[in-house]
Amino acid sequence: MKFGVWQVESDALVGKVGYDYIIADSRFWETQDYNGYLVWSWLIHLTEKSWIDKQTVKDLNTAFFFCQDYYKKYKPKNLPYISTAQTLNIQKQLLEINEEMQKKEKIDKHGIIEIETEGMTKYSELLNGITYL
Repeated sequence: MKFGVWQVESDALVGKVGYDYIIADSRFWETQDYNGYLVWSWLIHLTEKSWIDKQTVKDLNTAFFFCQDYYKKYKPKNLPYISTAQTLNIQKQLLEINEEMQKKEKIDKHGIIEIETEGMTKYSELLNGITYL
C-alpha cells in the first residue's frame, strides 16, 4: 500500500525521498519525552528532516498509523499511554517553525546553508514557544 512517498512493505515502511528511508516493522511504538509529554518518536523525528513538507507529513501520519495496525504483532504489551493528539500538535508547530526558518535561509554558492547566531536564536525562541494541549 502506498501513501504519497511512503510505501508499506511486508517488513517496513519505506519513504522514497531521493533514497530509501526505512522504518522497520518493529519500530512503530518507539516513544520519546518531549518537554514532559510522551509522544510518538518517529512523527517528531521525521518532521525535523529538511525534506518533509506539509503533504509529506500528512502522508507520513496516515502511513504511520496504518502501520501501527498492520504490524500490531510487534506492539509491546506494556506500552504506556502516548498522546497522539499531543504528538500531532507538536508536529504541526515544528513543521511551521521549519517552514518559517527555511524562508530566511541563506545558501552560499556551494549550496551550503549559512547559519548566523541571530537565526539560531530565533529558532531557539520559536521552539521554546511551542504550546501544549
